[in-house]
Amino acid sequence: MNANELTYLTTDKDRVLLSFFRNTVVWSEDEKSIYINVPDAFEYRHCLHYENCPVPEKMDRDEYLKYREELDRKRDVFRGKIGIKGYDVWDNTDEGGYPRAWLMSNTDTKVPLGEGIRNFIEADFESIIKTSPPDISSHSFPGKAGADIMEKASVMGQYTADKLKDIINASLYTALFPPCILEYNGYTVRFYLDGLSALQTYFRELMTFVFDAEYEKEILGRLEPHRRYLLWCRMHRTAPVIERIEKTDPSALRLSGPILPGTDIEKELHSRPLKDSLSEKEKAWAKAHGIDERAMLFAYRIPCTVRTSYTCSSLRDMLLFEFSKMLECC
Repeated sequence: MNANELTYLTTDKDRVLLSFFRNTVVWSEDEKSIYINVPDAFEYRHCLHYENCPVPEKMDRDEYLKYREELDRKRDVFRGKIGIKGYDVWDNTDEGGYPRAWLMSNTDTKVPLGEGIRNFIEADFESIIKTSPPDISSHSFPGKAGADIMEKASVMGQYTADKLKDIINASLYTALFPPCILEYNGYTVRFYLDGLSALQTYFRELMTFVFDAEYEKEILGRLEPHRRYLLWCRMHRTAPVIERIEKTDPSALRLSGPILPGTDIEKELHSRPLKDSLSEKEKAWAKAHGIDERAMLFAYRIPCTVRTSYTCSSLRDMLLFEFSKMLECC
């Protein structure tokens, strides 16, 4: 498969969104690990105001606690295979809660470098499709034409998650980066499955060519991985540059990446002395510089940190991100 064919099968189309979630990815150089934060913007609890979104009934506290345990058991499959560490940002359990449409939504997950790609290329999607063929009955958004895109994406994303859950949850990265099929039918489902197959084949061959010391040892054995990758790109007539969307936030409040609750960094942030109020001199300085007193107090009080993160929205984005970090670390 050439680069153009792979790009076609792994980029958004009018009826299939492969860049559905906008996940935040944080790289830890010290730990050689990747932290992936998945939002819950399309979950049931955010769809209560949508007319066409079939929201399940809210569970009471006891039901919700049992549901959480069941969900954790399902996630344990990934923890056992990959050794991931996950932190789940749950609702207030005293108030109960709604079930999840996606197994890994609203989570922070730590993935050791290389393990995400390995888990994906080893996933047996074909056996799942053969033993439990996905439902390909045609289904469209039930609302009116011109409906809010967030409502349409929520409704059809949840429908996709339900119909393809066995396939989506067969690997960590497909669970973290699920699709949203806006026009659900045999053609669009096949498009998604063909993309999975293409990515598996591509990255299986790429990882062997670039990192397997025994592969073509007499020819490639003396070349570092990045030089082998250059040859791979020449073979496939594709550019070697891998682009990433990087963002630096000097006021990060969300505890994610290496700054998860309970870590040394988080404890240090919260151990700093806090100011209860501003002095008259500080108030005067803030006023002279056009800074609101609350913003000034925020700078003294709130335990924030500088965080550099990346945005990955599709399975292909994530696989390329991890591959690029593997090149950097060699």
